[in-house]
Parts: sequence; C-alpha cells; structure tokens
Amino acid sequence: MSDKVTLSIDGKSVTCEPDERLIDVAKREGTYIPRFCYHPKLSVVASCRMCLVEIEGMGKTQPACATVVANDMVVKTQSKKAIESQKAIMQFLLINHPLHCPICDQGGECELQDTAMGYGEGVSEFSETKRNVEDENLGPLVATDMSLCIHCTRCVRFGKEIAGVADLGLVGRGDSSQISTYLNTGLKSELSGNMIDLCPVGALTSKPFKFKGRSWGFKQHKGISPHDCIGSNLNYHTIAKGYDQLSEVMRVLPLFKPSLNENWLSDRDRFSYEGIQAKERLLTPMIKSEGEWKAISWEKILSILMHRFSQMSIKDKKKMGVWLSSQMTTEEGYLAQHIFRQFGVDNIDHRLWENIDNMDDLLRPSNIDMNALDQYDHIVLIGSNIRYEQPILSLKIKLAADKGVKVTGVGAVHHDHIFPYTHHLTSPQTFAKTVFEITAAKQEGGWFDAGTKVLYILGEEALIHVQSMEIKQIIHKRCSDLLHEYLLLPPGANSLGLIAAGCVPYQSAWAKSKALGLNYQQMLDKPIETMWLHQVDPAYDVSNLKKANAKLKQAFVVAVTSFDTPGIKECADVMLPLSVTAESPGSFINFQGIRQHFYGATAPMTDAKMGWSIYQVLASLLSLDVPVDYQTVADIVDKEYAAMQWPSIQLKPLVKPNILDFEWMRLGLSAWVRSDMQLRHAHSLQAAYPVDQQVYMNDSVSNKDMSQFSTQVVYSNKVAKGVMVYEKGQVFYDANMGAVEMEGEST
Repeated sequence: MSDKVTLSIDGKSVTCEPDERLIDVAKREGTYIPRFCYHPKLSVVASCRMCLVEIEGMGKTQPACATVVANDMVVKTQSKKAIESQKAIMQFLLINHPLHCPICDQGGECELQDTAMGYGEGVSEFSETKRNVEDENLGPLVATDMSLCIHCTRCVRFGKEIAGVADLGLVGRGDSSQISTYLNTGLKSELSGNMIDLCPVGALTSKPFKFKGRSWGFKQHKGISPHDCIGSNLNYHTIAKGYDQLSEVMRVLPLFKPSLNENWLSDRDRFSYEGIQAKERLLTPMIKSEGEWKAISWEKILSILMHRFSQMSIKDKKKMGVWLSSQMTTEEGYLAQHIFRQFGVDNIDHRLWENIDNMDDLLRPSNIDMNALDQYDHIVLIGSNIRYEQPILSLKIKLAADKGVKVTGVGAVHHDHIFPYTHHLTSPQTFAKTVFEITAAKQEGGWFDAGTKVLYILGEEALIHVQSMEIKQIIHKRCSDLLHEYLLLPPGANSLGLIAAGCVPYQSAWAKSKALGLNYQQMLDKPIETMWLHQVDPAYDVSNLKKANAKLKQAFVVAVTSFDTPGIKECADVMLPLSVTAESPGSFINFQGIRQHFYGATAPMTDAKMGWSIYQVLASLLSLDVPVDYQTVADIVDKEYAAMQWPSIQLKPLVKPNILDFEWMRLGLSAWVRSDMQLRHAHSLQAAYPVDQQVYMNDSVSNKDMSQFSTQVVYSNKVAKGVMVYEKGQVFYDANMGAVEMEGEST
C-alpha cells in the first residue's frame, strides 16, 4: 500500500508526501502561489494571507502555506475566487504602505513590488493619510524604514528559530502593531544580516550599502568565504566604475549551498567587503629608507629583492623563514612553497596560532555532515566559543539542539551560546587533564557509554593551549576506541588546503613527508636573518607578539600585504601590495576536504598584484622552474589533490596529562571580527562588534592591586579561577604562563 498522497492542482494530478504543505508542492510542480510571510526555513504563521487558494469542499479560500495536502484534494490557484481573494489581500497590504518605489532601497528586488504588478490595482481606493512608524536604530549594519513593514514577521521568526537571538518582536495591537527591539537595544546576533535578505519589502536593508546602487546594475560573481573553514558560498555584486574596466564590490549576498551554509551568511562574511576599499589599502610597493617609508616602482623593488636573494649563500637560506596566512589560496600556497623550496628555504609555516614546539598536526578532512548533527546524542564543545568562531556551524548545532541533542561545553571560559547547554568550567592548568577524564569510558569515570553517539568539537581555546597536542591526541584516541567522532576547526579559510599544499615544514608537497625545515615556534627560537610574510600582521596574527616582534626587528623582512598597518610598518623593510580574495582567482579547502573554486570579482586596486603573480615573477627573477600561468598551477593542484593520500596519524600511548604548575595563565582568545586583515578594516563591522579593551579575571583576585593595568579590569564569574582573558582588539593566541603582558606592562 502506497503512503503517497494524490491531489489535483489546477487540473493537474500530483503525487507527493503526506506531510507536505500545499505551497511547496505547487511550487515544485511549477505553479506559483504568491506569498510574503512564508519561508521554507521558518515556521508557518499564515499572517499575510497572500497565498489564499480555492479548495473544493471548503467555503472560504485557504492559505496554501498552512494547508497540509490530503488525498483527493482539488486545489484551484487561478480560479476567480482565488484571484479575487489574493487581490483583496494585496489591496489591504498597500493601504498603509508608502508608494515610493523609485527611491526605496529595495526597488528592483522587492517581493511586494513584484507581486503588486500581478495582483494589485492600478489605482488606490484609499485616500486617507497613511500610517507612519518611527524608525529604530538597529546598529551600523541594518537600516530601517519601518513604515514599509507589512508585519510578515520573517525577521522575528529568524531571530528566534535560526539565529537563536530574539532581537526583534511584534509589539502593540491593531494599527499600533510594529516590529521593534522594544528597548531600543539594536541587533546583537552575529547572523543579523540575514534579516535583510528575508525582509520582502524595504523595511530592513543594508546600512553600508544604502543608496549605493540598484540590483539591475550589478554583475554577480561566485565567491567563497575567506574567513573560516566552513567554506560558505556567497555572491559578490560589483558595479562598473568609469570607462577603464574597473569595478567595485558593492555588497555580498549568500549563494544557496544546501550542504554548507544553505540560505544563510554570517555578518563577518556579509559585511567584510568594506575592507576591500578601505583607505588603509596598500596600493604601491614601499621600501623603508633611513627609517622613513617611501613609494617605489615594482621594477625597482623587484630588482633590489633579486639582488639581495641572489647573494644569499646556502647558510643564509637556512636562516630565512616564511610565514603565511591561513587565508592564502591553495594555488598561492602551492606556488610559494614550491618556489622557496627550490630556492633552498625549508622554514615554511602558516600555523601561527600554535604555542607548542611539536606541531605535527592531526588536522585531516572530516566526514561530519553539518546537516545531520541531530544523529548524535551529545555534542561536546572542547574549548570552543562556537557561536563566534564558526557562526554557521553554531546555527546547525542549534537546530540539532532543538531536536533534542544535548550540548555540553568544557573550558576555562563560560560562553553565551544560541542554544541551551551546560558548561563544565575548568582552569587552563587542568584543562588537558579534564579532557582526558571526561572522554574516558563511563566505567572509568568518563561521561559516556561506548554506545552513546558523541561528537567532540575542538575550538580555539583547545588549539592554542600549551598542551594542545596532548588534547588532540586524547580526543583522537578516545574516538577510535569508543566509536565517537570529533571535529577539529582551525582558524582561517584554508588551513587544511595549505597543509595539503605543503605549506608546513615537515612536508614538501601533498603530504610527501620529509624531515625538513623549522616550524613557526622553532623559528622564534632560532637565528632568522630574512623573513617573508604573506598577509601576516605581527601585531595580530601571531601567537607570541613580543617574541615575534623581537625576531622580526633583527631580520630583513619582506611583507606581501593588502594593507598598510602599523604592525607591519614597524617590523618590515619592504611592503609589496597584494590583492584581496575578491580580486583574485583561487580555491579553498574546507574542513570536509572539499575544494571550492572562485574567480576574481574585480581587478586588483592600482598597483596591487595577485599573490600567484607575485610568486611567478619572483621565480622568474631567481631563474627557478615554475608553472607559467595561473591555470597551469590550478591544473597541477587539481591533479595532485585528487590523488593525494593523507598520512596516517601516529598515536602515542595515552597518559594522563600533568596539571600545569602556574598560579596564573592567560587565554589570548581572538575577537571574531579581527581574525584577518580585511575584517579588521571593514569599518561598519568593527563598529557593530567593538572589541572591549578589557581584562577578564575571576573574582578571586579582586583583593589584588590591579592599578598597573592600562586597560579596564573586569571580574567575571564566567572565567575559571586562575585565568585572565585579555581582549584588546589584538589577536593573542598564546597562553603566556606566569606573566600577563599588556602594552609593555606585566604582573
């Protein structure tokens, strides 16, 4: 017996599942039913009534969004009764809606405007004064024109059901109803920009984009998020600028990708495009001469570099280091390591967040399906502020938690998540020991039986810990024994891709293991006379700021960078202008090992060059054998990555970690909007999520003299005893034990 349902839509026989909604079935069969409040990812409220259709046997027209299909149902979407109902609703919605489409920022992509063309009347019968609603300041990212609101409540439902932060609500009754934060607190969600996409009218629009352009004037380019390892798909919208083939990125919107970000995009991905046009962009090569920075041509600076590099002996090359950003594309990384290794430099690394000498990584592609997290009984966050580290994954965890999956956090800091969870607060000194104990089998004092499906997610606090290798080994071994699973989430968009491409000292390329150069931590302790930085700002992007600065000031430093920053200018001798991600083709490999390609949405600004182009010219000057163009490099990467076999993980016998013998440890957790240069120069984003210049301490130290600190000290019961969390807008990834260094001061 078939459990399918058969019904008729406009005379066409349709077969579907028994629990489907009529509006979805009609759309799949090619029949459009107008709607405003309905969205496939949100709950059904049937508030706008625009989707009214005629169903035989029912006296009144029914909302298709709230109607579940039934056998032998006969539906008419184009009957006189249905059309009259839809037109009546359209007339009702337009009673108070200001008709200023030519100057509305939603013009050209407004659902109300489009629907009015098909279902509205040419002349309004309403001549009274329209209702006017005072606008509310929702912050630097979302602009409001609340007189346009039709109370579809999509934004309200998104905040509660998807983002987990109920910023907006429907207050008042009758003609006094309005969408508001009630207390005028603005939007606090890291996913707030999605409300712009959901709003079917011009009530919520992008504030940085306001009055910048119209949808029909844009060209669309596919892109991949350059800020985290999820690999969210997005579209850059560019507009022509003058007659010299230049264009400018005007906004970023999500590109539907069911397996990854679906319809959604984090604010970090959506608004970081402002950094592309920031006034701090480096647009011409610069050289430091007698302590002063001076502009110089590409020809002259390349000639200087060629002369210097050509004079380097084998011994000199052993004292050269290469630090790469984890935002670098796979093609750039492959070409860079290929060139430097041919040149004789093996000290190459991109894992600048590490705090340990033994940096052999357990990072491998994961088979975890983000859309199937509800298959687990329990999700354990090991040192992870998942809400800000990986906003899209946090959203997926919330959906799983809504279905009954339990979530637990373990770490020295209690974070505010968007889903219900319990937190096991442990000090940094006992962090590794705690992980060892709770992940053991239940009969040994652990939390879970072998049959419990558990997913461990390792976040920033675990990865930057001085015992991070022990923590990763513990989790890997426990998951092997108990059939649990784990997910390791490194910072940056392409850490996995750069490991695969050989941008680590223990690999030549594509996981061909060799005992080669120094890793990042070892370079801090060994003599380095020449340093090459690719998109690395030492003031933000390294784990040990003091040690790194001291090392760089003693070396000749070439900085390939998109931005002219104080941190780079302080330590560099040469700055080469680099394109940003949106200005260059390339690929990123996400946490699942999926390689995603993108192409430049616009040309590099002024004299900035694409990274792969800089390395090709460098190789040519040094007479090295390299691929001749980008496509050749991309083809090599395609072939090598397709055939790549990741080396097996070598496990050591499990031993309970020691408790670290320090009264105080600092956790240098990073700010989610400060993780790379482009984000740090996206000014609206920085204004929306300012980083507190504060030190958070457990209240057990309240009797100590903290007057020597040059920034605010906050005592918090969300911080474990014996830990200081320092957030000053700078990304300190290291946990300096025994001292807390702040602007030259320590305690």
